[in-house]
Amino acid sequence: MKQFLFFAFICFSFFSLQAQPSVSEENVQIEEETKGEIIFIRDTGYNGSAIACRTFIDENLTSKINNRRFTKHLIEAGEYDMSAQFYGKKRRKKARISKINVEAGKTHYVLLVYRVRFWNTRLDLVEITETSAQPWLEEMKEDKNY
Repeated sequence: MKQFLFFAFICFSFFSLQAQPSVSEENVQIEEETKGEIIFIRDTGYNGSAIACRTFIDENLTSKINNRRFTKHLIEAGEYDMSAQFYGKKRRKKARISKINVEAGKTHYVLLVYRVRFWNTRLDLVEITETSAQPWLEEMKEDKNY
């Protein structure tokens, strides 16, 4: 009886997996036409507990970027509030906001810049051109943690 139930379970699992709709290339292409790509670039920074910077898009944590890394994100076209900070899973209330207009089918490159002040260091996001970003992207590795 146990063997019959096990065999029936395996057959049910197999047939239910085959019944799942497949993703066609047309659906993927249409989805990519309505979305834009954001690439966050982090050149250097601190070591220790502040090694991974967190990036946020509209108060949502999108990635943790280590030194000499970049991350790619495919998002819907539109205007977004982006920010970066050293720690925390939620965006701080006093976070410096950068508004970036994401266009469909285009890639936007955003560089994390350190602003060193007397008492603290602040992270700013600066949108750069593709020609400026290419030398960095060739030297760095992609951080795929999110």
